[in-house]
Amino acid sequence: MQHNGHQIDFTRRRYGRNTFTWIYVRFGDKWQSTGDPVRKIIPSKKDLDEAIKRAHANYRAEFAAEKKKSDEIRNEIASTDSQS
Repeated sequence: MQHNGHQIDFTRRRYGRNTFTWIYVRFGDKWQSTGDPVRKIIPSKKDLDEAIKRAHANYRAEFAAEKKKSDEIRNEIASTDSQS
């Protein structure tokens, strides 16, 4: 399903009388969870917009953490090479 140019997917689970819907957004080749579920069978457009914002923030944070780790490894290799 598309919403505001984003590909989204849902997973629904029923617990007792309540149905919870988890929303996932695709960024590039990776599906990103939006976090907590929505307590509705069909999320509203407002719920989808908020979920996409959360997923995008999570995606950016994960990307920044991966980049930092990669930079640290690259710097460690460079310093080891320069000591040789």
